Amino acid sequence: MLCLQKEVHADDLVLMIHNSNPLKSISKRELILIYLGKKTFFQQGIRITPLDFRPKKMIFYEEVLKRPFNLIKRYWIKAIFSGQGTPPMEFTSENDVVNYLQDKPGGIAYLPAGIKTINLKHLQITP
Repeated sequence: MLCLQKEVHADDLVLMIHNSNPLKSISKRELILIYLGKKTFFQQGIRITPLDFRPKKMIFYEEVLKRPFNLIKRYWIKAIFSGQGTPPMEFTSENDVVNYLQDKPGGIAYLPAGIKTINLKHLQITP
């Protein structure tokens, strides 16, 4: 029996931050720097905590950030073993991501579009 899975695209994801964060948009370049651990503070001085949502991780890196997932994995392995950084925190539950973001004004994460949240807002990604 052949099981067809719905194809998931970048449009199926939204970038979320805490309502208290004044940002309304972020450039794709800044987002790449955040998820590579090279940008650690928002302009307002808030420490950035990027989160990975494991079920959508490959889609986010390949379709949103336009980076090959295998290269991202290798990048973080090298950074960890050389002591040059730690990868984004990873969650497997949408609720855990939402709960974390609701408590951390510097948190940033991608989640499936249409998710219901309180105290969070969508962050537009600009070219």
